[in-house]
Amino acid sequence: MKTISRSITINKTVVESLEYTEKGAVFYQDTKDKYFCIKVTSSGKYYYLRKYIRGRVKYIKIGDFPTLTPALARREYVKLYSKLIEGKDPVQEKRQLKKEMTFAELFKLYTEEKENIKKSLKQDKNYFKSSLQGFKNLKLTAITYDKIKINQ
Repeated sequence: MKTISRSITINKTVVESLEYTEKGAVFYQDTKDKYFCIKVTSSGKYYYLRKYIRGRVKYIKIGDFPTLTPALARREYVKLYSKLIEGKDPVQEKRQLKKEMTFAELFKLYTEEKENIKKSLKQDKNYFKSSLQGFKNLKLTAITYDKIKINQ
């Protein structure tokens, strides 16, 4: 069972001084932001947003220490908490983003579908390789008019 063992001020000095557990996990709640906490296990230290949502405790992982400093983790916490206040579900948004297709995946589907139909497909492939590489790994919703304009 996950429990908050005690309240601490989550800052770099305090987080560095927290000792890893031998077994299980210990949660520490921040004294400044009551939904911001850190989980300490035998394998690492992880920042979470801990909040009751629809009657159940939800733990939304922010990141790990030392990859994120406490200050950066707190900024991410504020962003996630703001989304919750707006009625959005950050976990669901993250799942949707993972499912979303990249530009390269869409282009691959396009070329497979037009393989024997479109005569200028070779030109399209060359244009993709020469001019559209900057969009290759972008999710489709991340491609905006401004990004296209900059790329020209």
